[in-house]
Amino acid sequence: MNSFYLSTLNFFSQIGFIVSRKFYIIGLGVIVTLVLVFLTLVDPATSVFAPKCMFRYLTGYDCPACGIQRAIHALLNGDIAIALRYNYFLLISIPYFIAVVITTFCKADSIEKIRYYVQHPKVVKIILALIIIWWVVRNIPYVKICFGML
Repeated sequence: MNSFYLSTLNFFSQIGFIVSRKFYIIGLGVIVTLVLVFLTLVDPATSVFAPKCMFRYLTGYDCPACGIQRAIHALLNGDIAIALRYNYFLLISIPYFIAVVITTFCKADSIEKIRYYVQHPKVVKIILALIIIWWVVRNIPYVKICFGML
């Protein structure tokens, strides 16, 4: 089982809650739905309610995830081109994130082989290396100008 899932269950059982897997998945689904509704209706670029990136605030540089809220807002409102300009790494991160979620929570036997590849330590290291490379490249002024990053 997933260590995050087990640690969450352990936390709730220590404070007196008995949480079933079904309740956990439904609760997570409700939270994700609420966040997506919020990001659809509220523009994070102009809203005071959307959290801002502390790394960017403190250093002036973009972190690897800078622009994700604005990009998801643009995606949910049907503007794919603007979403990519906010964060090009979405092309890799969203499909990989969806694959990790599916392989973590779906326990079908047919998923086992996919889980092996998606959550393999080498794949995770490659994704982490890509994140670090993206972090450096996205802060090069020439790259921002060439690719029209927002």
